[in-house]
Amino acid sequence: MRTKSQVFIVGLLAVLLLAGCANMGGKTSIDQAIQYRSLFNSTLSSFTTNLATMPQPAQQKYAAMAVPFASSGVLALDTMDAMVAGGGAIDPASVQQYLAAKNALIDLIAKMILEKGGK
Repeated sequence: MRTKSQVFIVGLLAVLLLAGCANMGGKTSIDQAIQYRSLFNSTLSSFTTNLATMPQPAQQKYAAMAVPFASSGVLALDTMDAMVAGGGAIDPASVQQYLAAKNALIDLIAKMILEKGGK
């Protein structure tokens, strides 16, 4: 039998995974860049919300762990913005960098929730 925290984590990860895999067909490059940034911002918001509920030592630990992923995600998004601003398409390498950063932050969120005991 699953605990409430396990059900919450599975639900959160499912929603974030589905949002990250949303069909991008027919969207312009600008729309795609906006959607990627919106999803990343939502993931960062969830991270900071969960971080705020952690004890101080854990906050410092998880904040330090998140910096490289957040920086990498922002760099990928800024690269996408520059590409579409010039009328180009988003390149697959930038998408992969973005997805890796977003997924790493989602993994950190799950670890934080488990460390808190799912409360």
